[in-house]
This record gives sequence, C-alpha cells and structure tokens, in this order.
Amino acid sequence: MNQWEQFLTPYKQAVDELKVKLKGLRKQYEVGENASPIEFVTGRVKPITSIIDKA
Repeated sequence: MNQWEQFLTPYKQAVDELKVKLKGLRKQYEVGENASPIEFVTGRVKPITSIIDKA
C-alpha cells in the first residue's frame, strides 16, 4: 500500500460508515411508512490525482 492510500484510508472508512448510517435512517423511514427525506445515498473519496490537480 502506498503512502497516499494509507493517508486516505481513514477518510474512506468514515465515508463507508456514514453511508451505512444514512442507509439505516432511510430504511427506518420506509418501514415506518413515512416519506423518506433521503432519496439515495452515495459516497466517495476523491482520488489523489484529482486532489493534486486542484491544488
């Protein structure tokens, strides 16, 4: 694993955790027969090349 992948790993894990929590909230709304304010959930951490290009 290169240095950048190691650096970005905690951010990827945080995004994954947030996706799980938001998907859970969405399911709770659906089960409760309420309209969900969450239509869909996606997440990503930008690739390092994209981050460097913007710097």
